[in-house]
Amino acid sequence: SEQHIGFWFRSEDKLRTFQATMDGFSFNRLAPYESWEEFSSDAKNLWKIYKEICQPVHVTRTAVRYINQINIPIKDLTDLKDYLRTVPEVSPDLTQPGLQTFFMQLQIPQQDLDCMLIINEALTQPTTPEVVTVIFDLDLFRQKIWNSDDEDIWSFLEELRYRKNEVFEASITDKTRELID
Repeated sequence: SEQHIGFWFRSEDKLRTFQATMDGFSFNRLAPYESWEEFSSDAKNLWKIYKEICQPVHVTRTAVRYINQINIPIKDLTDLKDYLRTVPEVSPDLTQPGLQTFFMQLQIPQQDLDCMLIINEALTQPTTPEVVTVIFDLDLFRQKIWNSDDEDIWSFLEELRYRKNEVFEASITDKTRELID
């Protein structure tokens, strides 16, 4: 027999998702994005409901994750470094031109916040034949035991959001900024 371990909800407009299990809470917003204030307000409201129903005692992981899809016009692309500041380096002794696909993961401790930054970067299926699509995924998290009523969780998530913004800006070039503005 199958055991039911949680619920997954999606808003009517299909832009927000919420997962609830007895030991997990996850809230997501899909593009087009709204302000952090709206997002965190929705998350806090859902967290309040979740706490009433599931009555968690502790929170063991707090995180923000942003999965960005960057579409680079093929006609403008000569080097990925023109768009991203951290890219895989291919040996010049490999004589075949071009890079068909890649997946790269970096794990960088953020000692001042006592957390971990994971950067996933990958080429993925393009959205149209005229572009190269890069996934730029930032996951900032802390494994720590918090009391589930601790309001400091929300200020810490805010700190993670600020760090995510710093990392994103440090990772892209002006050419990428032109694409996303």
